[in-house]
Amino acid sequence: MAVCLRSSEGESNAMTRDVSSNGMFLSTRSKLTVDSAVELEARIPLGNSAFPAMPILYAGRVVRVEVLTSDEFGIAVCFSRYEYLV
Repeated sequence: MAVCLRSSEGESNAMTRDVSSNGMFLSTRSKLTVDSAVELEARIPLGNSAFPAMPILYAGRVVRVEVLTSDEFGIAVCFSRYEYLV
């Protein structure tokens, strides 16, 4: 799922690799540091033709960073809050 990632470094695109109620692991070209504050905006699919996706804004902190390739990083984020953007 595509995610808009915002931090003090700016805004970038990311793709989720794993999502739970407490956090998210995503891949991005942005190299962030552990403990960086981030916001993630995602559209969670609902499978309903009248309202196919729910936009949600998550806030949290980076808890792990992995090098995936020479220009791609894995970022684990632990959520501190979220809000529905409807």
